[in-house]
Amino acid sequence: MDEFLIIFTLCLLVSFLMSEIFYRLKYPRVVGLIFAGIILGFFADFIFPWGNFLEAIEMEDPIALIIKGFGDLGIIFLLILVGLEINLKKLRGVSRDVGAIGIFASFTPFILGFFLMKLFFGSSDTVAFIVGACLSITAEGTKSMVLMEEGKLNSKVGEIMLGAGAIDDVLGVIFLSSILILAPGIEPSHLASFLIQNVSLFQGLNQSMGGLFQLMLLPIEFIIFIILSYLLFKIIPGVVEYIQKERSEVSEFMTIIILGLSIAIISEFLGLGTILGALMAGIIMQLAIKDRREEHKMVNDLKIVSLGLIVPFFFLSIGLHFDVNSLFIKENHLLLFSVLVIAIVGKLMGSLLAKPLTDLNFKQLYLIGWGMNSRGAIELVIASVALPLLINECEIGGCGIHCATDVFSVIVAVAILTTIIFPLFLRYEIKKYPGIMD
Repeated sequence: MDEFLIIFTLCLLVSFLMSEIFYRLKYPRVVGLIFAGIILGFFADFIFPWGNFLEAIEMEDPIALIIKGFGDLGIIFLLILVGLEINLKKLRGVSRDVGAIGIFASFTPFILGFFLMKLFFGSSDTVAFIVGACLSITAEGTKSMVLMEEGKLNSKVGEIMLGAGAIDDVLGVIFLSSILILAPGIEPSHLASFLIQNVSLFQGLNQSMGGLFQLMLLPIEFIIFIILSYLLFKIIPGVVEYIQKERSEVSEFMTIIILGLSIAIISEFLGLGTILGALMAGIIMQLAIKDRREEHKMVNDLKIVSLGLIVPFFFLSIGLHFDVNSLFIKENHLLLFSVLVIAIVGKLMGSLLAKPLTDLNFKQLYLIGWGMNSRGAIELVIASVALPLLINECEIGGCGIHCATDVFSVIVAVAILTTIIFPLFLRYEIKKYPGIMD
């Protein structure tokens, strides 16, 4: 207990100091939080008995698991908050822009990443697919935090960034499910597991079709999630109204937290991930609360608890995943540079290709392209899930001249670097073009 309390306090202290230092230097606090994780990574030998955050998680070190758990909880709280604050009227008004940009900005880096690994580095189709899938992802958590800091969450461009990013996350789930086909030993969704274990028909389909059966379940899982979300949308307003009659702020706050986490759990159970569920939970909650003043107070309370205590661990965990030593391995330099360039160019190109289908100008699309470049949590999840498959492929020469850890380290490095670049670029563009977000 004493050891956990010391490390917990140390994590919050380093996060606070780094975010304040970067804020004083006129940089977004998010960058400071990520660097806090990188700094703690340097002292991993003293924090984790295994000397490395990833290895500590694999060995089920309790301190590492708690930090990871708080990090997972951090992104859920952050996206519930975003769902509560997002302007739904504006979002509906830019739905065509959101759809076009989300699709183009996802598939363009995926295709470029696939052919880079396949043609230039001689990787197998599987390795190329994994790298392409990781490059197609957008990090909603980091982007949301930066937009909130800059007061641009409900701007036209900010709404489009978030909406298009949500589409990217859905496509990320599809890519992740596709990886499950390539690696049938990886656990399926909870719903798929339940059906396989309890229904003989599904047992037979799973045995004969393997991972393809899990992919076929994905549309069904998505439809179930939509139906359950609609039912909750009808039920929750009554629950919230009943709780509000008690005039207990604590009860209201706990109700919001419990309902939000419940929807995230449903989404995770259906194999859609907690991120989509958390965002949907916030939106449902926003629609359920009729009193705007009550909603404003609740959002402020949630913001204090989330941003002050839980969300920092999400950014810390991103920084802790970063292996600085991988940057100094000479053989990795070309791979890292190439993947980083393709990652950035792919998102920028994808956003600009959507121009004929949107009402935005090229400067706005260019800025959105940088916003879509912010990666992080989902990319790290896909990379972690795919790591056993990378190891298997590289053992038979599927990674070309590189080993599995090289490819994994480059994917993680690109996720961190692109996440750090976006906040700096956004602030620069807003200062240069004050009206660009509207």
